[in-house]
Amino acid sequence: MKSIVRISVFFLVVTISACNSSEKEVEKLKSEVMKVHDEVMPKMDDIMRLSSELKEMEASLDSTQVDKMKMIERKKAALKSADSSMMDWMHSYDGEMLEMTDEEKMDYLNDEMVKIKAVKQRMLSAIADVEKFVEKK
Repeated sequence: MKSIVRISVFFLVVTISACNSSEKEVEKLKSEVMKVHDEVMPKMDDIMRLSSELKEMEASLDSTQVDKMKMIERKKAALKSADSSMMDWMHSYDGEMLEMTDEEKMDYLNDEMVKIKAVKQRMLSAIADVEKFVEKK
């Protein structure tokens, strides 16, 4: 009887340790996802600033500068798309992950990491492109 109790206690301890380890891994990955978000979120201000600069440039053009108008429209669209991708990601992100197992949470967070890195790349690329364009005026 004592051996059954010992074995049961052993498996209970192993199970609890595994659960704590899984929870720590989930929290670590969740923190990494949010770190990427927090790193790029302030760039939303750059997007707004650059959008305003493009609008000002556009307002200063005359009707003969059609090619430049089209270029500005493409740049504004890229900034808007980058902004929308961040907003869409934030609205769809479920940080609580209720009723998910730890394995499902890890899968979800890995997918979200891919998504937020794509958002980051889109934002940084659009910002860099427009900054270069604005500097050339």
